[in-house]
Amino acid sequence: MKAIVMTTIIGLFAAPVWAQIDEGRMERDLEISKNILSTLLKEEDVGMISRRSIKANYIDGYGVIFKLPGSIMSYDFMINAPRVGTVSSNRFEFKDGNKVIIMGDDEESEALKKRIEEEIDRDYDVDVVIDEKYEVEIDEENDGKDVKETRVTVHSDRSQKGNKDSEALQNALVTFLADYADLIGQLKPDDKITVKQESGEASFVFIWKDDEGNTSEEKNNGGLSVTASKKDISDFRSGKIDRNTFEERVEIEMDKPKEKIAELDIFASTFRQFFSPRFSKTYFTNRTPDYERIEGVGVIYEAPTYSSYKEDELYYLPALGDDRFNDEERKEKVESLYPQFQQDLKAFIVDYGRTIRGLKDEEKLIMKIKMTRCNACNIPKYLEASVPISVLMKYDQQKISRDMAMNQVRLKEIN
Repeated sequence: MKAIVMTTIIGLFAAPVWAQIDEGRMERDLEISKNILSTLLKEEDVGMISRRSIKANYIDGYGVIFKLPGSIMSYDFMINAPRVGTVSSNRFEFKDGNKVIIMGDDEESEALKKRIEEEIDRDYDVDVVIDEKYEVEIDEENDGKDVKETRVTVHSDRSQKGNKDSEALQNALVTFLADYADLIGQLKPDDKITVKQESGEASFVFIWKDDEGNTSEEKNNGGLSVTASKKDISDFRSGKIDRNTFEERVEIEMDKPKEKIAELDIFASTFRQFFSPRFSKTYFTNRTPDYERIEGVGVIYEAPTYSSYKEDELYYLPALGDDRFNDEERKEKVESLYPQFQQDLKAFIVDYGRTIRGLKDEEKLIMKIKMTRCNACNIPKYLEASVPISVLMKYDQQKISRDMAMNQVRLKEIN
């Protein structure tokens, strides 16, 4: 595999030298912190949420952002979903009125229902009911075929109570920042640590024909965000300020809707189309990327990619036509597509990122791509690409060539 030049971190803005952090240590610290946060929420009787449902990202120039799912009642577990297709893992969010869509016939759906109940009843009372069977039209990315789906409605009085108890959640998050966030090493004094909960609105989770993941669409009409600076956390831990002073300095935002910006939404939807199974020559996605607009940093997109569908114990890679491959052949094909995917990602960012005009020149466009699942493959778990907005604007104004712009897109592999 052709080697690429990698930066150690994203490297934001005016720093004359790229900062050096230990990626492995940072990943370890974030995983430990996610486990602590999950346990703390449970112990404080705020709600039940698994570590795997919490997202954590280190962003150079900002710090760390933890994201909780919209419902504080969520659970992760491994599951084999019924045909069409096999889903090896999925996240179900449990809140009043949630709908979980499962493909398959009645017998398979009953088995899946039992599996869900066995998992969730260990922790809290949730009633899982199969509502009905119906047909939906699938878009051209799924070959335009009609498929059967079975709807499962999830009800939880505890989750409804938990979602309303925002004060308890707020107190738990402040406690996490005060007592445990200092365990995250390598942060600079002016870095921030933010914990935010997404919208608590009802959502729908769909299991599609996919052996690597699932698609989901969630409404986002507000949530909770709690932020503290690394300096304030360190000052509290060292006794320079007391707890009351620390809590006064914590920034809390409640019920603030996620900012929707047309040009950022357009870029996200264009990414999904560009890397759809129909058009992509390498890996593909079936999800519109989520994004976060951070003032002074830029915009950060997150998206998963996939490489294949599994059919009758063989793999079908849309990028390679109608041929079918066994496990070893798939591994070889997936690895061979990686260098081209890197180039395609850089080209996409340069060609379409220049349509983002609402960001400042010193800010950045950052994309964090979750790579296709491939055991023992020589590809990273994540690929992160970043470029200054100023570079995209220079290319748009024809002050630099396309090749020059692509050369300034920095790639970072994360394992």
